Amino acid sequence: MSRLTGIPTFAFVPLPPFAGPCCRALAFPIFAMNRPLLRVVFITGAVVLAAATVLGWRVYAASSRWETLRPAAPSPVGDAAPGMDARLAACAERFHAWPPDRVALAEFAQVCHANGQFEPAAAAYRALMTLEPEEARWPHLLAVILAGEGRLEEALPALRRAAELAPDRVIVWLRLGDALLKSNLTADAEVAFTTALQHSPANPYALLGLGRCDLQSDRWTAARAHLQQAVSAHPEFSAAQSLLATVFDRLGNSESAAVARSRISRDGHFKEPDDPWSDALLGYCHDAYALLVAASAAAAEGNPNQALPLLRHALHLSPNDPRLHRKLGNTLMQLGDIPGARAALEKAVALAPANDAIQLNLIALLRAAHDPKAAEHAVARGLAACPYSAGLHYEAGRLAEEAG
Repeated sequence: MSRLTGIPTFAFVPLPPFAGPCCRALAFPIFAMNRPLLRVVFITGAVVLAAATVLGWRVYAASSRWETLRPAAPSPVGDAAPGMDARLAACAERFHAWPPDRVALAEFAQVCHANGQFEPAAAAYRALMTLEPEEARWPHLLAVILAGEGRLEEALPALRRAAELAPDRVIVWLRLGDALLKSNLTADAEVAFTTALQHSPANPYALLGLGRCDLQSDRWTAARAHLQQAVSAHPEFSAAQSLLATVFDRLGNSESAAVARSRISRDGHFKEPDDPWSDALLGYCHDAYALLVAASAAAAEGNPNQALPLLRHALHLSPNDPRLHRKLGNTLMQLGDIPGARAALEKAVALAPANDAIQLNLIALLRAAHDPKAAEHAVARGLAACPYSAGLHYEAGRLAEEAG
């Protein structure tokens, strides 16, 4: 702005000599900037540059930190776990660079955990705890690995963090109480088991834990009260019955101890408390034998419906494993599905005709189905394949006796 005329002063942007007419027509005036405005522009630019520098540094630092946190893929296992190597490689590719794909990292961690690759699984859980610090599942599953390996000092901080993040989950308090008790922190263990009991009244595992704390502190009468409460609500709970028998013996009540021992079912088989986060790992398992073991445990505990999806998943991985078809047949028989059980056992016999145990399972099923002709044929085929089987000769003797 001219001080004399009050007319704005313009500065024109010069155009190069080679600019065409169109470019010259677009030339525009730029108002001359005064010093305060230039100062604002420079300050704004400096702030933007500083912010960009800080942001860039943070991205670089996070990327560098991720290189140290990123779990390494385990060694290939090949046919021992069909499909696992390719699955883990695909996950690792997705979370290799920063920012990582958290879904892929979570899948990687659980696949490794479910298939016994504990070191990379633990590394992946630690990375997830950094990326998702408010998710209780990751410290819980990390603690499952550490406690299973006897590394209780390392497991305890993870268990405490899981309990802090998910205070309404009974399983986190049960696992924390168990680890504390095994670490001789009895008073803290009592607090954990009591908290579990507050969220799940009459929970047998919490009462068992309190009973164990009582025994650790030589409180035999208190232990008896907690254990009697547990078996009163769950008389089939063998662990509490067994410990109660020990308490009765210590208190000089041998008659009650004998009664408690007589109530121990399945030879004292101990069923772990329900843990949905750990149980979900079976869906990531690529080991058909591990799935067979889990299905057998579920069936033995009276939960054949839980065994079925595990067996079908295992058969998808290993469709020609006669053990899986046999277990499927026996499980379906347990559920009353005779036609399905028969088809599965016949498939198992076809795959392993020399296995007389499978032959005998099929014969027992045919007898239960009241199909004597089919049972007779099955015995004949079984003896042809297993001529030295005592069980099959016994079945042949039964048929002969029935025929007179």
